[in-house]
Amino acid sequence: MNSLMIPKWKSYITQFETVTLQVTRNGTVLLVETEQAEALMNMKGSYHFIVQIIAEDTHTTVDLYDVPIIPSHVDLFSDGSILLVQYTSVQNRNIVERNAWRYSQKDELLDAFVLGHGVNHMQIDETDVVWVGYSDEGVFDELGYGKEGLVAYNQKGEKIFGVDYSGMAEIYALNVAHSKEIYFYYYMDHHVIGLSNNQEILNIAPQQKEPTYTFDSFILCNNQIFASVDLYTCMRFEIEQNQLIPKEEFELVDQQSKKLEGLVRMRGKHLFVFTEDAIYKREFV
Repeated sequence: MNSLMIPKWKSYITQFETVTLQVTRNGTVLLVETEQAEALMNMKGSYHFIVQIIAEDTHTTVDLYDVPIIPSHVDLFSDGSILLVQYTSVQNRNIVERNAWRYSQKDELLDAFVLGHGVNHMQIDETDVVWVGYSDEGVFDELGYGKEGLVAYNQKGEKIFGVDYSGMAEIYALNVAHSKEIYFYYYMDHHVIGLSNNQEILNIAPQQKEPTYTFDSFILCNNQIFASVDLYTCMRFEIEQNQLIPKEEFELVDQQSKKLEGLVRMRGKHLFVFTEDAIYKREFV
């Protein structure tokens, strides 16, 4: 098996339970942690979350108190405010649960709105458009927020437009590199789609009608795609005549050729690996 070296970027050991994490559009790492792991299991009340904002030269810790949701996604707006989004949004009588909560880095609640049920992915571009990819639960939910699969919202949570492909039942992977570079991978067709200015610029079909892989996250680099296809496997694909050709599995290693075991995240041209005591990072060009 071939290997891909990922240099160590930061040493980091969390003191708390990691709830969710995100790589932002510019390669900043966001870690949402809590000291209330047991309370999260009960899913009652409000919570205290610690948001670690780790950039190239800075590390900022933000405490958010009395947060009424359990976030599955996090990202930053251009003003530095933090958007926490919960996977679920349920309707109680005529009230739909607000599952997107925006805070300043001084723990000020700035806004809260509904993004609907079944939020699989949430990423914000440099124009503060919130891109949401839905699971099948969201696509087929009766409230209809995610019926188009991929939906763009403004900073207030107002829908701008939806991206609807026939047979799109779930967004498996999303890579918002830039407002003019939106890439996603969807079920059931397993196509990789690229959007620029809300228009399709890329449509790559799998070589096999029923591929044996699914993407968790991916990077598009020239005529290649590097993807994590499950918790333990990464693959390299080549694009030939708008088809996705699987080429090889590869393992991620550090500078001493030791295999890296941890969570893989990709955004833009950045590939991150999160191990127990460090963060590893490689940028593709």
